[in-house]
Amino acid sequence: RSSDLIVVWTRRNRRICSKPHSWQPGIKNPYRGMVVWMVPENVDISVTLYRDPHVEEFEDKEWTFVIENESKGQRKVLASVDVNMKKFVSATPTQTELKLKLKPRSVKVVSATLQLSMSCVSLRERTATDEDM
Repeated sequence: RSSDLIVVWTRRNRRICSKPHSWQPGIKNPYRGMVVWMVPENVDISVTLYRDPHVEEFEDKEWTFVIENESKGQRKVLASVDVNMKKFVSATPTQTELKLKLKPRSVKVVSATLQLSMSCVSLRERTATDEDM
């Protein structure tokens, strides 16, 4: 049972967090609950993807979605899932509805699911230079 939950997008030393939201216990089972964003929260991240010129495909770029319990200034990881961002690349702006099944990272969590909309906008495409290497 958690108090405030946040969703974190992380890759290496980058960490982008949602605002904290209260966990609501269920009516049938008070140990099973959910967090619902009444007002959609937009979180922007920029992802650099490199294309392999020999196969015309982008290289893998894994970001991790983490659900954390935030209580008294301390954070505890409850569940997480890796998402390969190359699956969402498109020349035209797109929006994809996702339902991600997260892997429990705490003994108190039996299962966790994250539903979200992922939007992709390609900002620019250019060839790699020596500065990029």
